[in-house]
Amino acid sequence: MSDALVIGAGLAGLVAARDLTEAGLSVTVVESSAYVGGHARTTEQDGFAWEWGPHTLTSTAHATHALVDALGIRSELVRVGQPSTRYIFRDGQMRALPNKLTGVFRSRALSRRGWLRALAEPLIRSSAPHGETVADFFARRLGVEAMEMLVSSFVSGIHAGDVRQLGIEDAFPKVARWEREHGSVVRGALASRRASGTEPSHGITAFRRGTGALSEALASSLRQPVQLNTPVQALSRAESGFVATAGSAKLYAQHVVVATPPPVTWSLLGEWMNLPALGPMAPIAVVHLMGTDGEPPTGFGVLVPPSQRGSGRAVRALGVLFVSSQVPARAPGDGWLLTVFLGGTTDSSALELSDEALVGVAVRDVASITGFTPVTRHTAVFRQVSAIPQMTPGHLQRVQAFKRSVSSIPGLAVAGNWLGGVSVEHAVQSGHDAASQLLAQEV
Repeated sequence: MSDALVIGAGLAGLVAARDLTEAGLSVTVVESSAYVGGHARTTEQDGFAWEWGPHTLTSTAHATHALVDALGIRSELVRVGQPSTRYIFRDGQMRALPNKLTGVFRSRALSRRGWLRALAEPLIRSSAPHGETVADFFARRLGVEAMEMLVSSFVSGIHAGDVRQLGIEDAFPKVARWEREHGSVVRGALASRRASGTEPSHGITAFRRGTGALSEALASSLRQPVQLNTPVQALSRAESGFVATAGSAKLYAQHVVVATPPPVTWSLLGEWMNLPALGPMAPIAVVHLMGTDGEPPTGFGVLVPPSQRGSGRAVRALGVLFVSSQVPARAPGDGWLLTVFLGGTTDSSALELSDEALVGVAVRDVASITGFTPVTRHTAVFRQVSAIPQMTPGHLQRVQAFKRSVSSIPGLAVAGNWLGGVSVEHAVQSGHDAASQLLAQEV
């Protein structure tokens, strides 16, 4: 019997396993797939390195940066390259978003009237109705045009969701709190910035050869190798701790961390613990285009507002990342790498297309959006049917109820970025939290 069993070797599970190992516990980690990292995985071929999930770390990913230092892999991180211009696609053109306030009226991402309305946000009276959607909140605070062109693009790019379905308190609780406490999103953001003025800002960073470097370093830091290709079908309480069923094997442990995607977590815990359902998940299809010919677009990437895309329209992609412009090491010296995102809750039928058809859509959309027609040397396609939790109104309340029910069982914890958000930072912090919960019970 192990002291602890961690089910799932994504980032959250690996972080929890490392913390428990560092505390002196014997830890067994099992993973249903053939690799560690979950979505934080990188594939390399002929000098190209492409991601299966997250590409970058935000400037406030403090827990992740601390972990990077603890693992001794700081040299693997690089600042995202310049120019870091972000674009939206509107009326058949890429339109640059301003990097500074002084560039607002030169940007054609919004009309002059749209920018004026957005800039008036601090003057708008606060009302903060309960249960407001993201669409209603930002239309009220920034105006309809900014909501439809900017906010909806961002939500599609981060959550693969619909602003009319997500709850502001659930998807962007910090933003909702800014208005509630300061009467304005802008004033709240400025206050938050002043309060965190002493905290280090790392800028937007990325792993030189992919986020898989973090997963691999975490797995290597464990005393026991991760048991791959070991899906767990059932978990129940035993006389002393828990027993997990993995095929014909029985795995016994005093403590368990369930660090799996929400549908799997619920299948292992939901019925025997009478837990609440966790809500819908967005599907995503990711297409990587790689080549060496031509001049690809530069900058960070481009997002496509829902009003400018969809099945049957000239453009179907949610957005395109200019990966080799962000991190040149992800492609050989004469090469480029572009990543196209399709699907989401508003176009789930995209995942029904064949790989060949998805590549065709991606190539067409890149040409339509950027003016660059990719002639590919390599392509890679993968689908995530249950990729991103949709933070519909009440999501955080459901998650909190779920966590309370789990924490009422001594020796049991859950982990995953979906408990708090969608980022690498959320995954890392969740792993720390799960380990801390179990270690507190050891004292």
